Amino acid sequence: MYDTHNNLDRRNQDRFTIPGAKVLYKAADKSMAVSPLVDISKSSIRFELTKDIAERPFINLELIVTSMGRITLKGRVVWDSYIDSESKKHIAIQFSPFGTWDDYNTLESFASIIELFNMYCKIPQEGSFY
Repeated sequence: MYDTHNNLDRRNQDRFTIPGAKVLYKAADKSMAVSPLVDISKSSIRFELTKDIAERPFINLELIVTSMGRITLKGRVVWDSYIDSESKKHIAIQFSPFGTWDDYNTLESFASIIELFNMYCKIPQEGSFY
């Protein structure tokens, strides 16, 4: 997350993209909307809004990845903003904790996020300029 007041990037997790991944969520008109994933980390997700969301501040969504199917996730809206032009709007969701409580994301979902991280996150090697 970018702190505009202090000009600092406050994210503490590596973000990565997943080619072709989509996000399914409930739109304000009560229909289900599918939007392209922008990026994801172990603790949050950002995607392009194709329709305004119905739920705030908490949201239920599904990450759709061709190689893995659907991953159900819960989280809190951190921000939404128009990007580059008035036609593209991004939204960032911080995941609820992972665990066994009712309001938590499942441990299976966390395992899937870790698997995606290992597949798609490119961490620079020591001494590289990546």
